[in-house]
Amino acid sequence: MQEAFITNGVAIAWLILAIAFFVAESLTTTLISIWFAIGAILAMIAAIFGGAFWLQILIFIAASGILVLATKPLSEKLVNKKAERTNADRVIGEQAIVTQTINNQEAKGQVRVLEQLWTARSKDGSIINENEYVIIKDIKGVKLIVESVNNIKED
Repeated sequence: MQEAFITNGVAIAWLILAIAFFVAESLTTTLISIWFAIGAILAMIAAIFGGAFWLQILIFIAASGILVLATKPLSEKLVNKKAERTNADRVIGEQAIVTQTINNQEAKGQVRVLEQLWTARSKDGSIINENEYVIIKDIKGVKLIVESVNNIKED
């Protein structure tokens, strides 16, 4: 009776471990935890059928390892898709003209680049006056981070 209780307890422990791996997989996009969950389920089946604990561990490690290695190329293709650039990225490095004085303290500023108006902030916090030329250094949300052409030093 006590042996059946221990076997069932170990099987339940494997089940809890499998559920934890499934939950971890649902919170990530790595396609790794799922294989450990399957390994835990196979070890749980071995526990239910009375397999020795060392055999359960071996099944868990072997199954998880084989599944991870066998599916790694597939998971990399599915998970690590390259981020596509948006059209907004094309303005980085472009020259723009200030259409409204840029003042980070007052949260004001606008530039025209590629025939479009953008909200802008200066990279170093300096005030950049209307009709000055700037170079776009970055995009933060929907704001361009710019630097005055006068402030750019030649390398």
